Amino acid sequence: MKKIILTLVAVAIGFLLSACSSEEPKSQKGYLTIEPSQLFVGDTKKLEPHMGLIGGAVHLKYDGDYKILQTKYEIWEKGKLTKSSNAFGTSFEEGLDDELTFSLKTNENMFDAVLAVSSNKKGYSSSHFSVPKFNEEYAYGPVPIEESIKVKEGKDEAMWGLIANKDGRISSEGDINKAAKVADWAFVVKVSIEEEMK
Repeated sequence: MKKIILTLVAVAIGFLLSACSSEEPKSQKGYLTIEPSQLFVGDTKKLEPHMGLIGGAVHLKYDGDYKILQTKYEIWEKGKLTKSSNAFGTSFEEGLDDELTFSLKTNENMFDAVLAVSSNKKGYSSSHFSVPKFNEEYAYGPVPIEESIKVKEGKDEAMWGLIANKDGRISSEGDINKAAKVADWAFVVKVSIEEEMK
């Protein structure tokens, strides 16, 4: 009986050790981790309907040798990339564990856009710019990431989008880039970790 119990305990420990070893590490050196977050949380959630903002947030984690966080945005119209521009870049010294927020606010036939990185260590950096607005008859909706993404240094990744379509269809099918390429109009925010400022 003791042999059976010892065998069962040994098997159970083996399963536990194999499960622990197969788990993905939370922070992988040389990769930027982008995690879903929210622009409005807690008590501020009740202010969201009054602000007139379309926006979102992600949490960024990075542990590696590169020292520049770079953001850019793209405008897509009827499957074609019509504008691509750097929004802002900011330097950091000891990795990242920061929040990146972004918002659009209607201003006549334009959107006023804001991207900001907030850090417990350095305060925040931000960029303000204008984006041409889509046709007012289009239905639109935000397309956030739904799960954590790992991005190699030097590669950019879409982390949020605003999609507008004449037929009212708003679906990302889990891929912001693909959704932008088939939409009548799309605004896509991308982020990367770089060795030098662009």
